[in-house]
Amino acid sequence: MISKMLCSSHTGRNLLLFWRIDKAHPRPYIVDYGEVGKMHHQGRKVLSHDFNIVWKQLMDSGSQSLRTKADHIFDAQAYVTSKGSHRGEEVIRIFSDGKEYARIYPCCWGHTTNCHGTRIGGYSESLDHWVR
Repeated sequence: MISKMLCSSHTGRNLLLFWRIDKAHPRPYIVDYGEVGKMHHQGRKVLSHDFNIVWKQLMDSGSQSLRTKADHIFDAQAYVTSKGSHRGEEVIRIFSDGKEYARIYPCCWGHTTNCHGTRIGGYSESLDHWVR
């Protein structure tokens, strides 16, 4: 069971704290934390390659049409964000049916959801496999 609580840090910023209590860990421990208003990554994906390696190969080879294990066809392209909280960061943009569906930032790599709560695990897995 994951619980959450709003608290203030020593710097005066409001933080949202997540903790888990279960049979395996009877004492609470912090799972994740962050500023209020931001989503948090969920789950983990075991990937063989670093985000930077995948992003660079995608940038060098251009947009790629790939398929997830669930047989979902998507296009991926490397990009550098120009606005928002990730301005100037490298990002992998995921397109489905010609529309942008998700973005994978370096901090999202290896998680099943991105910063905004969109599921990205299958896309990351396919991209990781494509690099091999």
